[in-house]
Amino acid sequence: MLKEIVEFSTKLEDAGIYEMVNEEEKKLDKPVMVIPVTDDLKEIKTDDIYFVFKDIKDGAVENGVTVKKQYVILDGKKENEIKWEMKNSEDNPSNLKNCSNENVQWQNILKSLSIYTKKPSNDPKGNKSIGSNKGTNSYSLLIFEGKFDSGTLSNRKFKGDIFNCKQGFSQKLVDTYRKSNILKGLPADLNEELKDNYLKLFSSVGSDANITDIWKKIDGLKNMLSVLDEKKNEWKFPGNAMFVIFKLPDIFYSQENNYKIWHDKYLQKKIFKEQLDKYPQGDCCACNKKNISIYIPNAFHNLDQGKPFLKHHDRFVDYNIEVCETCSLDIYKFQEYFLNKLKVTLFPLFINTNDRENVINFFKKEGKVTKKGFKEIIHEVYKNSSNEELDFYLIIYNWNDKIIAFDYITGFKFKMYGEIIFSIESTLDKFFFNKKLINHYFSEIKEKKKKGSKKESKVPKGAERGNHQMDILVYKYRQQLFDYFYRAKYTGLSQKILADIYFDSLKVRLREFFDKKEDNKTTYYNLKNMSDVYFDLDSIFSKKETKMETVERIKKEGKITDKESFAYYAGQIAYYLLNQSKSSEKTHAMIEPFINMNNFGLLAERIKELFNSYKHAIPLNAKRFNEMFSGMSGFLYDNKEEKFTRELITLFYAGYFNSNENIFYASSKEGEK
Repeated sequence: MLKEIVEFSTKLEDAGIYEMVNEEEKKLDKPVMVIPVTDDLKEIKTDDIYFVFKDIKDGAVENGVTVKKQYVILDGKKENEIKWEMKNSEDNPSNLKNCSNENVQWQNILKSLSIYTKKPSNDPKGNKSIGSNKGTNSYSLLIFEGKFDSGTLSNRKFKGDIFNCKQGFSQKLVDTYRKSNILKGLPADLNEELKDNYLKLFSSVGSDANITDIWKKIDGLKNMLSVLDEKKNEWKFPGNAMFVIFKLPDIFYSQENNYKIWHDKYLQKKIFKEQLDKYPQGDCCACNKKNISIYIPNAFHNLDQGKPFLKHHDRFVDYNIEVCETCSLDIYKFQEYFLNKLKVTLFPLFINTNDRENVINFFKKEGKVTKKGFKEIIHEVYKNSSNEELDFYLIIYNWNDKIIAFDYITGFKFKMYGEIIFSIESTLDKFFFNKKLINHYFSEIKEKKKKGSKKESKVPKGAERGNHQMDILVYKYRQQLFDYFYRAKYTGLSQKILADIYFDSLKVRLREFFDKKEDNKTTYYNLKNMSDVYFDLDSIFSKKETKMETVERIKKEGKITDKESFAYYAGQIAYYLLNQSKSSEKTHAMIEPFINMNNFGLLAERIKELFNSYKHAIPLNAKRFNEMFSGMSGFLYDNKEEKFTRELITLFYAGYFNSNENIFYASSKEGEK
């Protein structure tokens, strides 16, 4: 499967998906110190150092009067702008520039600095920074980020943020650009001459002369932009960080984005801790390169996240999840730039290459990337495929809950019995699980916080107020239903299992009649709809006479002929008797106990109790009722010990809830009371 991820990741990058996903993060939200490099790559040009902002503006209006002031502008949060007033500065300082004044390629690089210095989601502490990350993060020899907030030097060791302490800044540059780090940070495909030039260039950065010149520029910027902190009675730089970038000759980045290439090369080195003495060379399981350094991928493993460099010591020799640096980066990008950025939790990685192309085109429309759900992707591929069944790797991914799972799915059917499979899922969720199934296949159902409550209760709320039984029902069936709808395990839902789900849900929902806060009539029609839906679904899954067909047969015969018709008409009789109540507030609560009857004898006794309660309201000449009640008594004579099974209980409630076609109101056209 890693091979397919690598191939798909490469396609995503070639199609510009990763670039577009990261586009929203491209902004100038920190000052940038640009350190130019000579064309021959021999030295940095400290005299030409300058600072870039999103914009520099002149003038301000105070009390209706325009005053001469200068401001530097940066991108703030939520697309807002932030601005700082320049102080102690000459008019239009030459070392301050607008981003818009740079050439287009360089603008793009400057706006991408937040991406090139961003910590990966699995490296929140910046452990993979070049050298140590004393106040800065460096994900490329060409770029680093430092802070202004504080900084101290004690025992000749610097602690804190580098732009407030010259000695600390010097120490950081020396640590970062020592020879061993430079060699690791250089792209491997450089020729020896170019590699030697870069080695000399970066080694010279930390020289005393260069440090002094660079620091003067930083000091000048701080003096221009510092504001007085009244609490501490000291001048403080208003921003908390700044990017530093070495600007190599234009040809270096104008033909292709070498800053991105260097960043990628560096990430390759840092994704794993290389230990060649313990882990000899081998073959990459993804690209099949021979005799190269291979490692367990940084993404998609269940190793201890608290130990990012932990290796798998007790593995089989042929354990084929180790990949080369190039493939590991492709896997990392797929996780970081696709699954994480688009918040993908379920994703089908198709086996067929044409299907993969369809998925990429589906995500990429009109130059933008839009999030697509699993069901949308399946539908799109199905429309463009000549096959009725689909094969793919199912990626179940939830970074926040630490859920990572992969399954090979073969023979996935978009339609079952002529119905779209996800329509069946939606119907089940709505009518049997009160819309709690689909959103809780993997998560706990938590009670929503009440107004004024600070804590979130972990006690399941349930389908209705105070009723957690529906949640238990979700937990009971969610695994097999997920397997059915997403893993193509089509034994997970059958006519029998559907009947079990309906019966269990009915038991829970009948208790709503006792809830004083629930509208009795609404509950009745909800249960009636659930019963109707169940019969529809039963007809889909049935291989013999469906329950809907059974009900139609019973209604056509119009009398009790077998145990099925007995159960159905017992429900009709129960509804008719309860409807004789003269109470101003009729309730269906008395129907709930019927679900626990286990034989016809007990059922008959319960109906007899209802008859004795309401017989005074039944006309003596109610011919149809008399005939049906007599038929029920006659049937019971020989079938008193007959079990009142779930299937028969289902028919009983079908008769009860089918009030619009209650046989005892057929002639009088009497409406519901």
